Amino acid sequence: MSNQRLSVLLLISLLFFACKKSNIVTQSIAPFSIVDDTTIAINDVINGNSLRAFNEAIRQNPKTKLLVFKEAPGSEDDEVNVQLGRKLHEVALNTHVENNGFIASGAVDLFLAGISRTLGENTRVGVHSWSDGNKEATDFPRSAPEHQLFIRYYTDIGLSQQLAEDFYFFTIDAAPARDVYLMTPEEIEQYLIVTK
Repeated sequence: MSNQRLSVLLLISLLFFACKKSNIVTQSIAPFSIVDDTTIAINDVINGNSLRAFNEAIRQNPKTKLLVFKEAPGSEDDEVNVQLGRKLHEVALNTHVENNGFIASGAVDLFLAGISRTLGENTRVGVHSWSDGNKEATDFPRSAPEHQLFIRYYTDIGLSQQLAEDFYFFTIDAAPARDVYLMTPEEIEQYLIVTK
């Protein structure tokens, strides 16, 4: 074997063992990343491919118990987002927002699907109304069927009917779709955003 080939094999071996021993994220299934045997992370907008990506992350990392949110500003596809949240709840993952992390809009809905939900230090939780491109949620009467997608989702992931309705109407009244309202610690407690 030539010295050049031996050097390449040695370099590959060193890189392999360095990656195995490091604590950095080693695999990515955007917007999810596998952190370790029991943890995956999300760090981007939830989109139409996110349910497929989540299922693949769980397939690759079947011992996953925790989804960590880094910077998750929302969702581009509400239908996929609620399917993703139901799946997260079904596989009984816990959710956590890391220190200095940010969740907003659909990412808050996804976070709520966790069995145990925790926030790190200096985290931000943002909510707002949704828009269909022509009308905002607040343009519809409270009895309108357009509100049921989210209210039904909240009850499916374990919120009581009253809390589901209260939180949903709070979010759509808090800020218009083009803006974000950051929840206060009191509101986070009131709407049971965290479990401990």
